[in-house]
Amino acid sequence: MSPDSSTYRLNLSPENFTLVPGGQLVAFVSRALHASGLASELAESLAGLLVDNDLRGVHSHGTRLAASYASDIVDGRLNGRPDVSVSRETPISLVVDGDGGPGYFAMLEGTRRAIAKAEAGGIAVMQTRNHGHIGAAGIYTRMGIAHNLLTFVAGGHRIDL
Repeated sequence: MSPDSSTYRLNLSPENFTLVPGGQLVAFVSRALHASGLASELAESLAGLLVDNDLRGVHSHGTRLAASYASDIVDGRLNGRPDVSVSRETPISLVVDGDGGPGYFAMLEGTRRAIAKAEAGGIAVMQTRNHGHIGAAGIYTRMGIAHNLLTFVAGGHRIDL
């Protein structure tokens, strides 16, 4: 592929665009995700994360993904009402099950718990499973950085519905 290929433009703003205030965009995306079957509080959380990614210039992991997530929920490929749970846990580790939902929610819960474990024990490791796409890894690394923690995130996903 040549350097001018559109594949290199994932995180560049398009040449033609319409500016939309962030709050309005969060509200719109939240309503759309909720209408697809995502639980209301989860739709609002996910919309906020997607808009934050757009505002940070990470358009590849921003609101452009909302339509595919909504389609996956409508078509049953993602669980719109996941019951995220911890399936295994030690003082410094945990495995979080995403119940077939969007991966953001397993990652958010797991990262919060891993931060608490790292603050208490000096180190923590967390794994998630059974969920869709986790979005931009930077969401979770910034959560750790806010607590003065070195954070490493690697992602892959498989849904075991």
